[in-house]
Amino acid sequence: MQHPHRPTAAERARTLAAGLLVGALTAPGPREPIPVGCVTDDDGVTAILVREGPERAALGLAFGTDAREDRHSDVDLPAVLDILDAPLGPDAPPRARLWLSGWLRAVPARRARGLALAYAARRPVGALLDVNDGCALYLLEPEEVRLTSGDGLSDVDLDEYLAARPDPLHAVEHALLADLAERWPDELTALAATALRAPAVGAGGDLGQVHPVGLDRYGLDLAYRRGHWFHRVRVPFDEPVDDEAGALAAVRALTKGSGHGANVRAR
Repeated sequence: MQHPHRPTAAERARTLAAGLLVGALTAPGPREPIPVGCVTDDDGVTAILVREGPERAALGLAFGTDAREDRHSDVDLPAVLDILDAPLGPDAPPRARLWLSGWLRAVPARRARGLALAYAARRPVGALLDVNDGCALYLLEPEEVRLTSGDGLSDVDLDEYLAARPDPLHAVEHALLADLAERWPDELTALAATALRAPAVGAGGDLGQVHPVGLDRYGLDLAYRRGHWFHRVRVPFDEPVDDEAGALAAVRALTKGSGHGANVRAR
């Protein structure tokens, strides 16, 4: 069976919406996008967490002054949630950006705390603990999903987005990349050199320092510099992994140099 070499657009979108990244909400009422926390459940419904303040007040007015009461709980407003997965460092390439367009609903105060705890069991975002105590809870039902990445702009099929699951390494990606950069710089350079079919630094080649800039269940992304430009190299794993231990074992297998050349693809 042939395995994918990178996440699908739907998987990347669900990963960005999982709850680790801050979003910006555009909705009727506030004049500017509001910085918000967000967590998405298994059904694809995103909890939006808005801190008390002028923006929250303006959003409340758009729903009605008693937006959190039961008599207004059936009001839906159009909204767009913008989530940026920023580069991990100054030498890293752009990563991805997600736009979720759909219908926003205010959660009544009497229901918000219990719902927040249910979302917190899925992803312990700190703002969930402040619901009804300095933070208001809304739900965004997605209708359109758009993702931009190094592969371009994608209109993600809604059914595929709802069926996809976040990458299991997303929460530990930064720590793993830092560990790889510190412990295995020579091995990573060798992997990049294999992809490019070029000698590495120290062997007459012009391949600059290699940085690990992305990691997911399907493989590893490396970046290197030639002249004034950064380039990326994709190193897929032999099999998708499910956790941190599996990712480390997969990278270790690649760095042993045993047949890894056939598994490396440049992009």
